[in-house]
Amino acid sequence: MQELQAALEPRATPQTERVIVGSGNGHLLWFDLTEEGTLRPKTELRLGGCPSFLALSGTQALAVDEHGSLLYPITHLGPEPPSLGEPSASGGTGPAYVAFDRKGEFGLVANYVGGGVSVFRAGATGGAVSSQRAGQNPHAIVCSPDNRHVLVPCLGSDYVAVYRFDEASGALEPAGTAAAPLGTGPRHLTFDATGSIVYVTFEHTSEVGVFAWDAGAGRLELVSLVSTLGRAAGSAPNTASHIELHPSGRALYASNRGDDSLAVFAVDGKGGIALHQRIATGKKPRHFSVNGRGNRLLVGNLDAASVVSFDVREQGLHLVPLAVTSGIPLPFFVGFC
Repeated sequence: MQELQAALEPRATPQTERVIVGSGNGHLLWFDLTEEGTLRPKTELRLGGCPSFLALSGTQALAVDEHGSLLYPITHLGPEPPSLGEPSASGGTGPAYVAFDRKGEFGLVANYVGGGVSVFRAGATGGAVSSQRAGQNPHAIVCSPDNRHVLVPCLGSDYVAVYRFDEASGALEPAGTAAAPLGTGPRHLTFDATGSIVYVTFEHTSEVGVFAWDAGAGRLELVSLVSTLGRAAGSAPNTASHIELHPSGRALYASNRGDDSLAVFAVDGKGGIALHQRIATGKKPRHFSVNGRGNRLLVGNLDAASVVSFDVREQGLHLVPLAVTSGIPLPFFVGFC
């Protein structure tokens, strides 16, 4: 395992990519990612409140304002100027996460403060088509690869809630919960490339929980726990945050707030993961994204007002720092669009 690294190594990327940042100052910010890895400002939209999370699908997006408990549709994410639609109530209070279903026809919202989840038509018009009580502090909401179930990690309840999902109507139906160890705080999750394993960040204990997923029964079973800190575990206060799988399926990433690093795990394809690299980011890396080609990764450093870029090598297993773009206020979310 390679420990914290700090050296910057410029490297070119063959084409310019568009990046969107949800800023805690109430703005959505668009940038071009340069060959050197810096972000060049393009345009912005004033949303208000705190657009802390977005869902991106083709040329459409949804953004949640966690302060105003609103859901905003966004169109024209391509070359033309983006357009912000009329907001809808998020179906609860304090929305912390929004995602599209696998077909891009519905938007799913986790309301962190209110404890509920809601489903909307992708355009976010007409109000919620389905709502359910999830638990205490639902922090994410993700559809299964077959679009038949929805998984919701509830940080305050120490479980992952499971719902059956009707992809025609958007209706949710409770299908049970999967317990996490007491006090771990399930936060975000992602499926592996096979769709049979679910990786969950445990915020309070700085771990990744590895769950086996039975798609037919809609059931999760905890298999193992792996630290996001390796040998540094317990040396200083830390909370785990976001988690994401590299497009190759060979690497898994999780961010550490406090240690201020990104953990890179090697994925063995059978559910096992092992810490391969732990690399410095910037202060409080709340969110990050890897691009579709799998050769660039961006991290938003909330308390440093910066975004750091990485060159991604060896099918996602090795990250090399490229550049830091400063002066981006409160980057709650960063994504490629």
